[in-house]
Amino acid sequence: MLIVAISILMVMLIHEIGHMWFASKLGLRSVRISLYLLHGQFSFEKADNDYHNCLVSWGGVAAQAIVFIPCIAIFSLYSASLPWYVNVPLMILGYINALIAVVNMAPAMGLDGEECWKSIPLYFKYYRPRSGRDKKNRKHLKSVK
Repeated sequence: MLIVAISILMVMLIHEIGHMWFASKLGLRSVRISLYLLHGQFSFEKADNDYHNCLVSWGGVAAQAIVFIPCIAIFSLYSASLPWYVNVPLMILGYINALIAVVNMAPAMGLDGEECWKSIPLYFKYYRPRSGRDKKNRKHLKSVK
């Protein structure tokens, strides 16, 4: 039970550290990480830009993926030769972690998916180059047929 509890705590901590890392890369100040019985919470200084706030939400799932992909691969390849006390954390940090990431991406209130999916229309609204602007910026390019 201790191995299971520590593994689940690690999943939550990894997820919240992912949010923290994305926030730091966007120049936002981290306030705190709080871990509770079944969930964690990352508090940070919100950006003036809604797109950056949405990107911070992607950090948790990105960090989880960095962990669950190799854990699933290791478990799939070596589980028969590894002892149970290694296989159990690999299963939790792999398969259970992936399942938690997928559920967390649901666009529901209180989950990261509520903010994550807002980043796609915001990207197209503010950051994707407009076709008229592209033509002005490409005058120096030559066309070759």
